Amino acid sequence: MKVIFVCTGNTCRSPMAEAILRTLRPDIEVLSRGICAQKGSPINMKASDTLKKKLGITISHSAENLTEEEAEGALILTMEKRHRDFLKAFAGLQSVHTLKEFSGEGNGDISDPFGSDSRVYLETFEELYNLIKKISEEL
Repeated sequence: MKVIFVCTGNTCRSPMAEAILRTLRPDIEVLSRGICAQKGSPINMKASDTLKKKLGITISHSAENLTEEEAEGALILTMEKRHRDFLKAFAGLQSVHTLKEFSGEGNGDISDPFGSDSRVYLETFEELYNLIKKISEEL
């Protein structure tokens, strides 16, 4: 099984989600991608600091956009409805859900912490962790 987390720039939410699922389920292939990432951008420093604080890990990350080849056969979980809708409408992908809808927690968005203070990154991490922990046992 392959799971791909998708957000906008692939520097905050999706890399955090990738790190969380990798920690919880090292047996699953996990990637993170963006829909308009600046290729090669590193993980946001506050996102990186949050992962170090909460999971005790440091990740090496380089932002990438989702490709058709990667998406083939993967479960794609987006951070926002607009990401899901874009991937379904313009990329023709079918196995795309928001993380919240896939976890049974409704159809809301996970807010982008970009530009916020460290407290918001911690809140985003906690939200991601709780949702991913819920689905990790079902994957």
